[in-house]
Amino acid sequence: MKSTLAIFALSAVLMSGLILLPGINMKSFAISNDQGQLSLANMNFRIGGSFQQVSSEEAAASVAPVKNVTFVAIEKNITLPSGQNVAALTWNGTIPGPTVRVTQGDLLNVKIINHPNNTLIHSLDHHASTISAVPNFGPINVSDSKQYSFIATQPGFFKYHCEGNAVLGMDQHVFQGMVGGVIVDPVDGYTGYEGVSVENGTVMH
Repeated sequence: MKSTLAIFALSAVLMSGLILLPGINMKSFAISNDQGQLSLANMNFRIGGSFQQVSSEEAAASVAPVKNVTFVAIEKNITLPSGQNVAALTWNGTIPGPTVRVTQGDLLNVKIINHPNNTLIHSLDHHASTISAVPNFGPINVSDSKQYSFIATQPGFFKYHCEGNAVLGMDQHVFQGMVGGVIVDPVDGYTGYEGVSVENGTVMH
């Protein structure tokens, strides 16, 4: 029963997007309670996230390698392989949106445009950011745009998505396609995980 509850609880939290996998020390994950109730003990979250927000002045003065990304919110009809037509909400016309790949320490300039042919308010939320989505990632009206600058400080894979109008309608925008990912490669390359090795294609613990 405890193991079923643990799987359910961890799955729910992961699906909510609140946990960043690279930021968890799984050795600290525990289920312990004298009454047999579920307890998530000492999850050892990393505070800091993958992005450190910087001002436009700091971005202009930065000597870090610069990556420029433009996301255009596009509302369009898409025909599925089954022939069914769906009203999609997209980033740059695709579902999922483009995958962004940077290296730890890079400065990431992101411009978000709400296409003039759209009818809805859109916005962009980086799950890896430590700042609150509201009001920092605020609504963008049709034909308007915003720009954010970040320094990628923590390696890992992180989700981004539209949050609608200050989180109102966010589920609709995500479920209709406005989601994608950012890969932050470690500056020193990949070295694997402690206690895990690969032998003949098999992961060994």
